[in-house]
Amino acid sequence: MRFRTPGHPVLFISIILTAVILGCSGSGNNGIVTPDLNPGNASTHSAGSAKILWGMWHVTIDPVTMTAEATPLRTADFTANITNFMQPPSSPTNMVSFIVDGSSDPGMGYFVVDVTLRHPFPGVNKYNGFDVRGALFSDGSITGVHDPSVLWQGPDDTHLVNADGYTRWWNWPEFTSYGSIFGANGGALAPPNQPTSTVNGYKYFADDLDLEEAMVDLDHGMRGFFTTTPGINQRRYEIQFKMAGSDIVYDFNYAIDASWDEPDPGYAPDYPVEAFSMNANCQEAYLVDVNDDQSTAWYVSGTENGGDLVLGIEVYDWQGGANGYVPAEVAGLYVEGDILSGVVDVLSSAVILPGSSVNSSIYEVTIGSLNLTGSGEFELFGTVENTAPNTYEPQVAGGSGFNFPSEPLAAFFTCIVTVHDVSPGDPPEVTSIDPNFGLPDCTPDFVTVYGSNFESGATFRLERDGFADFDAENVVWVDEFTLEGDLPLAGAESGLWDVMVENPTGLTGTLEDAFDVLDAIYVDGDNAGDPSMDGTMAHPYDTIQGGIDAAYSSNDEPVIIDQSAVPYDPFSLRNNSHVIGCNWNDGVGWPTVEQDAHNQYGNNVSNVTIEGLFFDLFMDYEIYDSGLGGNYAIGLYFQQGDGITITGCKFSAEVTRIRGIVVRFSRSLNVEISYCYFNEIYQEAIETNWRVLYVIQCGGTNGVEINHCEFHDIGYDVWDAGAYGTGLYIIRVGYESSTPPHNVDLHNLLIYDVYNATDCIRPSPNPDPQNAVSCISLSNINSWDWVGDFKLYNITIDDIRHADTPSTTTVNAGHVNGGYFGMVGGDDIVMKNNIVSNIIGTDDPVIYGNTSYYGWWIDGYVQPGPSPYPMDYSAVYNVCWPDLPPNENWSSGWYNGWCNQVMAGTGCIYNYQNVDPQYSTTPGATFYHPQNTQYSTGGDDGGEMGAFGGPEGDWLPPSQL
Repeated sequence: MRFRTPGHPVLFISIILTAVILGCSGSGNNGIVTPDLNPGNASTHSAGSAKILWGMWHVTIDPVTMTAEATPLRTADFTANITNFMQPPSSPTNMVSFIVDGSSDPGMGYFVVDVTLRHPFPGVNKYNGFDVRGALFSDGSITGVHDPSVLWQGPDDTHLVNADGYTRWWNWPEFTSYGSIFGANGGALAPPNQPTSTVNGYKYFADDLDLEEAMVDLDHGMRGFFTTTPGINQRRYEIQFKMAGSDIVYDFNYAIDASWDEPDPGYAPDYPVEAFSMNANCQEAYLVDVNDDQSTAWYVSGTENGGDLVLGIEVYDWQGGANGYVPAEVAGLYVEGDILSGVVDVLSSAVILPGSSVNSSIYEVTIGSLNLTGSGEFELFGTVENTAPNTYEPQVAGGSGFNFPSEPLAAFFTCIVTVHDVSPGDPPEVTSIDPNFGLPDCTPDFVTVYGSNFESGATFRLERDGFADFDAENVVWVDEFTLEGDLPLAGAESGLWDVMVENPTGLTGTLEDAFDVLDAIYVDGDNAGDPSMDGTMAHPYDTIQGGIDAAYSSNDEPVIIDQSAVPYDPFSLRNNSHVIGCNWNDGVGWPTVEQDAHNQYGNNVSNVTIEGLFFDLFMDYEIYDSGLGGNYAIGLYFQQGDGITITGCKFSAEVTRIRGIVVRFSRSLNVEISYCYFNEIYQEAIETNWRVLYVIQCGGTNGVEINHCEFHDIGYDVWDAGAYGTGLYIIRVGYESSTPPHNVDLHNLLIYDVYNATDCIRPSPNPDPQNAVSCISLSNINSWDWVGDFKLYNITIDDIRHADTPSTTTVNAGHVNGGYFGMVGGDDIVMKNNIVSNIIGTDDPVIYGNTSYYGWWIDGYVQPGPSPYPMDYSAVYNVCWPDLPPNENWSSGWYNGWCNQVMAGTGCIYNYQNVDPQYSTTPGATFYHPQNTQYSTGGDDGGEMGAFGGPEGDWLPPSQL
């Protein structure tokens, strides 16, 4: 490589320093005098930051010795009265210095130059600066499309490779008031070139940016502050010079631009950043950062290409941040480039999102119809036009008397986007969606989409010709075969819709006619008295029963129920009834069913569902039920049905009779309770008899599944020292009329704050256990000859308490346990991922030896074995009285919780003191993840245990709670 001049060639750089020095009175201090701006000698300035060409330097770089020298320039035309700062001892030679780094490659025209900038008024804090930018001016070759007056450098021109941004300020063709302080005169010693670019790259100087720090790392709270003390900042420039064959063409100038405004004198003499209003910062956007990680563009050949550019354009603006809304400062946002079919008006289609700073917003835009001619990296050029001010007129008195661009004030940016060189992969294939139906005008339905080739970040939606799409929300990529999310269907037309999955690469797959938006019967209790009620949205039924009966007599449409001012009465289901509470008519709160008398919700009905209702039960009634053999108050009662589902519902109950059951299934088939919330369920009976409270009771029922439910604040609230005790069960499954239960599946359950405050005492001559508390009980299963599955996993039971009366009479509290089981057997037995903790008495002293505390208890054998049966990835601890010393057992059972046919398995812990898994009482609660060596031995650290994860874990909180 040879250079243009022989010997020691010299590179000439014309330096033009611009700074804000207006209002600089007080010539007695440091000789600062306001400059003469024009023949009228106006020395005041208006609101808004001001910019003034402050001085000129001539810089020489020797590419052989790799040194640079700066010499101050003065011309007869430069008349600003700041002589004291243009001559020693405040020599401007020291204001800017250049050091050529050894990583430069002169043979290729590539120079790395470290530029050190010193504040022109060191120690004079009043003149702390803002948004100091050093711009490189050179010839341009690319003409703007959005604004044809824009000319900027291409890759073959001299350009700043690592520009922080681009500015129009002080370019030679447009700021043509030569010979004045706003002119771009290079001076007598400057090279004769006049760079043609109107938009030029710059590096940003600020106290909190080091030599090579990216501008996105700026401390945005400091507003680009350039203080006078110490008043020195340094930035690294990577400059690629234009090449003419093997010669380097030195054809650029350099300018320093800064902003300033008169500070609040109350902050004298330090003048920190808060002393300056936002007028001291530049008015246009000060930073634009672009992310194209989600782009899907790809190119293999002229016939094999596609995808979109997906850009996240983050615009930073000082005034927008101060006003709380950056978009108010953005009048226009445009992107152009060779791979685009034309100028893209971003504001017309972008989604505006919060930015990473209070001073920024993200404009997310998808650009299709690309002009793809190859793969690799491509440069885009962007323009951010300012709202106010929208002109380059200098914001000083007399500024209109100078020449400046007529185009809007703007910030400019470039970005590199990637076009991939391979196809994004096989398109997704959709095979099914579950559920495959939904209702219009309801809250989003949770669905799962199945298929293959689903990529992380994939989304799905419903499509139908002639109708707008319905995009899924809260989409979760489970794996390449599964997506989950919510489908909002408000306003969806009934009928069949296609399900379409789109990968981040832009490839899609569709399953046609896969999702059915159903017709519905509408119910709104506030419509009472309407003579035209027919179940339409315009004339809904005013009772749930009316909707059920109408659906049964037509096509079994779902019945959707709006919250009403008056609670609904109980109802009886018919075959194929699907009752849903969803506030379709702008109701607020849960559609509520109040019940103060017994009601049989389902007698020998099939395929029924109750969803999204709140059952507020006042159970002050009794019925005689031969299946139970006693008098009971029952909330929801289902007898001999098949296919009964209760999902997404809430239950509260006040039981004032001696025996109460909130939900009961009697000799039924295939029942499921899921995503339900049971709380504030109290037994308040005062009769001196044996009292029992069941939350869920299943007798002689085949196919019981209870999952993803929460139970808390359940127990006895009335103190009674009568002659009988109590029984409390959260879930109880057992025989009925000689019919055994089959296929029991309990998982993802959270049970806590279960208590017995009755203090019932039965005299010691009768030794029967009293005050029994069992969260999960499979009792009276006296042999393992029943067929089916027995599954118990992902369950957390915490804080189970009963009262021990301080008395000389023996307290016989019976068994208090998390899980109690008789002999059990089946084809598939699963017991894992369970936690039981804090099963304790509440009062003392007590007479030890009469109460048994258990975590899990199997009274007999498990078939098939092993025996004892392991409870893997589980924990049982704090199963004792509060004052029980460690490692001592004063109860008749195992206070550590593993009993008979249950033992600690792989990944288990027990007696892990002072750890409470239920430390949040909000719906959904928080998970428990103990860090314990015994626990961590169970494969891959065991994962979170209990209701919220671990092996077999699939916890999802009730979406409607």
